[in-house]
Amino acid sequence: MLTNKKTYYLSIVKDFHNNQILDYQISNNLGTNFVLKNIINAWIKAGKPKTWILQSDQGFHYTNQNYQRLCNYLGIKILMYKRGNPYDNAHTESWFGTMKSEFLN
Repeated sequence: MLTNKKTYYLSIVKDFHNNQILDYQISNNLGTNFVLKNIINAWIKAGKPKTWILQSDQGFHYTNQNYQRLCNYLGIKILMYKRGNPYDNAHTESWFGTMKSEFLN
């Protein structure tokens, strides 16, 4: 996301059952800490479920060892979309497209 010539990065955790955003984090750098914080906050807001499935693309935040350790520790099963298949992640990309359009216009 580019605003005032500065780049910001947005991480969300979205509940696919009701389309609610459980948590979001914004960062001015591509480090992994904001994504890890996003997962922890969303997991808490979801009631600390014993079984939880988290879907993501194969970006470096989600293939990172710290991310995978955190998910394992919290009992989160990781599902990753296939590379080169934009339809797998269409619901999230659609949300991001709408958000960018409304926020930046």
